[in-house]
Amino acid sequence: MSDDKLEAIDQFHQELKSMSAAGVPLDLGIEGPSKRLPAKLDQIRSALAVRVSLRQPLNDAIAAEESLPERYRGVARAWVRGGSPAAVLEAIASSPPIDHAMIRHIRLSLLQIVTILLLGFVGMMVAAVWLSPSIDAIYRQLEMTPSTAARWLSSAHATFPVWVAGVTVLFLVTGVFWVRSRGRWLPRLASRLPMVGQREELLRRARFADRLGFLLRHEVPLSEAVELASVLCPDRSPKAMANLAAHELAPNLSK
Repeated sequence: MSDDKLEAIDQFHQELKSMSAAGVPLDLGIEGPSKRLPAKLDQIRSALAVRVSLRQPLNDAIAAEESLPERYRGVARAWVRGGSPAAVLEAIASSPPIDHAMIRHIRLSLLQIVTILLLGFVGMMVAAVWLSPSIDAIYRQLEMTPSTAARWLSSAHATFPVWVAGVTVLFLVTGVFWVRSRGRWLPRLASRLPMVGQREELLRRARFADRLGFLLRHEVPLSEAVELASVLCPDRSPKAMANLAAHELAPNLSK
């Protein structure tokens, strides 16, 4: 009998194991390497089976079991209450917040900026080595006061070894950091850009609204649906929206 009551969890775990075996990163709050996920899911099932055998409803058993990670608890309750796997599986499949096309454009823009800086650096070196002595000689022959630009160029010539070494080291450190990080910091940089940040905020709100509507269509009570939708969208903004939705819609629920 308890096996029948655990059928929803068995289906959920089977989907999780299949996704993990296929190499899909899962956001379940379960620590450890992915190869240990099946064993940990089996442990979770055993803990829930004990509660269900004591005639506790499955949804209540998931909510009451203290050993469950908070993230897993939320998505498991959404699976059991919602009755539709697609939205839940989409929510737990970890995906980069910024799409690859945008990252590619940002990488190209940064490459263009670095190229311009390199050309400027080479041009400054040429000017400091070859042009500066000639310009200084002309001013001395004419017995004129050098202009501001000529004085700057003369200073660059005098301190040539210092700033060339400093800029070269800076470029090398930047190149090593780029290679070692493999551009993993680009999504964080992109999210701080005004237009990109606004776009991602709208997408987060849309995902929250979509999952909230999915739960409400399956007759999940509003307060619980708001809670589960915020778990399925683990971003700060959707959680703030969840609190706002609960505050604004609760009076309508009582009518």
